[in-house]
Amino acid sequence: MHAHAQEAWPFPRIPANTYKLRSLCASIHHRGDTLEKGTQTIFATTLGAVLLLVGVIGLFTDGMLLGLFGVNGLHNAVHLLSGAIGLWAGVWGGTSASRMFNRIFGVIYGLVAVLGLLGVGVVMSLLNLNAADNWLHVLIAAASLVVGFGKWD
Repeated sequence: MHAHAQEAWPFPRIPANTYKLRSLCASIHHRGDTLEKGTQTIFATTLGAVLLLVGVIGLFTDGMLLGLFGVNGLHNAVHLLSGAIGLWAGVWGGTSASRMFNRIFGVIYGLVAVLGLLGVGVVMSLLNLNAADNWLHVLIAAASLVVGFGKWD
C-alpha cells in the first residue's frame, strides 16, 4: 500500500481478524445466563437509571431534592453507587445479577427505611433523611423485594 493512501484514510482500520470479538460474544451467549430483558433486568435497569439521575441532580441542590426529600453528599453518593450497580446488573449482568441486585437492594433499603422510621439518629443525620425519604425508601424496598423474590425472570 502506498504511503499517500494511508494518509487519505484518517480513521483507524479495523483488523480483519475479529476472533476476540466473536469469542467475547460467544462467551456471553453461552455463559448460562440470558441477556434478554425480563422483569428482573428491566426493574434493575430502571431503578439504576433513576437512582443515578437522582444522585446527579442531588449534587446541585441545597439539601432538599424537589423541595421534599432531604439529601446531602453521602446520600447522593449512595444514590450514585447503588444506581451504577443497578444499571450494571440490568444492562450487562443479565437475569441472575439483576435478581441478586433487586434482592440485596430491597433488603438494604428496607433496613434504611426501618431505621429512618424508628428515628435512629445516626442514620437520620448521616444521610439527611426525613419522613418523605423514609416512606419513599419503604416503597422502593417493597417493590425491589417483590420483584427480586418473585417468580419473574
